[in-house]
Amino acid sequence: MKQNKGFISIGLILAVILGMVAAVGTYYLEKNNFKKEIKIEENNLSNNENQNNNSSSINASSLSDSILTTSDNSITSCTSDKGNVMTYNKALEISKTSSCNNIGSFNGKYSCNKNGGGLVDVYMEPTNKPGCSFACRVSIDTGKTEEGWMCTGLLKPTTELPAKYLDSQNWPPVVKTSGFAYSCKLSSGSGDVPTVVVEKTINGKKYCITSLIDAGAGSRFGEYTYTTPSTSGSGTKTASFNLRWSSCGGYGAPGEVQYDECMSIVSTFLNRLDEMVDSLMK
Repeated sequence: MKQNKGFISIGLILAVILGMVAAVGTYYLEKNNFKKEIKIEENNLSNNENQNNNSSSINASSLSDSILTTSDNSITSCTSDKGNVMTYNKALEISKTSSCNNIGSFNGKYSCNKNGGGLVDVYMEPTNKPGCSFACRVSIDTGKTEEGWMCTGLLKPTTELPAKYLDSQNWPPVVKTSGFAYSCKLSSGSGDVPTVVVEKTINGKKYCITSLIDAGAGSRFGEYTYTTPSTSGSGTKTASFNLRWSSCGGYGAPGEVQYDECMSIVSTFLNRLDEMVDSLMK
């Protein structure tokens, strides 16, 4: 009987020992598994960070060509029906190498046009068509251009001085009449500050135009006098004014947004001087 009790005691001790071994083994197994899970999670986080970094660099690269200032500072590119994308910079580059470049001056404005599968309308100020607006329409899918005119008839051109890059003390000029007969003594100008006198026909009317152009720091100055025979058959009408405009050199170089804007606004206004003065001579 005592021998049986001894065997039972030994059996209980062994069972306890085996149970403790099993518990310890389970602990280390779970600990190793937990370490593996942490390692896997760390690897996943590292991979996700790499993917995000790659994605960021790709997005920055793809956007670098399209970020620019437009008329409303909101959109920078247009998308065609096929999903192709064209930035305003690219459309402007294409427009400048097309026949559109001869129409007038680019004014820095554009819009997305869904006609024809997707176009970028690059707006311009036409040189010789008062009462009309113009857009060089660039196909997003093919890069081909077409001319887009919208005319409302020969309207009296605006004589408003642009808010930037030009100013004047007496624009628009006051038209004065005199009883003196019309005459025009031509001159090509000479000296340090030359005075040029030319005669030209504007909208069927003869004009004698005197201009004196000078330059200062970052600016140019012009004094102008337009004289035309009176429509009554005797005497003349005269309009005199001065202008000061930026030489645009302080706004960067060709291809930079503010420089191109300055050049476009100044050249457009100066190119329209004849028609604006003529509209005041009515």
